[in-house]
Amino acid sequence: MKKVISAMVLLGMVLLTKPVQAQVYYFTQSGFDGGGTISGTFTGVDSNIDGSISSVDGEVSGYTLSFTGNSAIGGFTHSYTNLGILIYKDGSGEIGSVSGDAIRSQDYTNTYFAMIGVGEGMKGAIRNWDNGDIYYTPNVVLVSISAPAPEPSTWALMGIGGFLAAFRLRKSAIASAISI
Repeated sequence: MKKVISAMVLLGMVLLTKPVQAQVYYFTQSGFDGGGTISGTFTGVDSNIDGSISSVDGEVSGYTLSFTGNSAIGGFTHSYTNLGILIYKDGSGEIGSVSGDAIRSQDYTNTYFAMIGVGEGMKGAIRNWDNGDIYYTPNVVLVSISAPAPEPSTWALMGIGGFLAAFRLRKSAIASAISI
């Protein structure tokens, strides 16, 4: 029985060494001249453990962005293929307030920027390439994290713990029955 328990503990340790799963982040930005709101998601993991999730380092695996539209620029949606750069200081909760963090996303009609210094005191801008109009916002991009689902290794450890607890209860019940 000790061999079975040792094997299960070893299996649990192996499962714990699996790579961290990518996290889904949600972002929004409002306050643009003329109205409109940016919202979207990106999926990433800080694989090089530098405190940032960066598309430059290949750490972003998914991306969507939508603009609701305003008085001059119609609504649009961007996908991962439109992403130029995304750098998020992990845990900061926003993009546009920490030097070095940024989003740049564009297609052949509309470009979206979010970073420090986009304009005088501005944190975000949308540009319509058809007419050259640029609309700014002083607001940072707010970032929130989805609730993570337990990883397989977590389920395995809970299963091992449950098995060990049941085994101990059974063993103590047998010992109690014998002593009666």
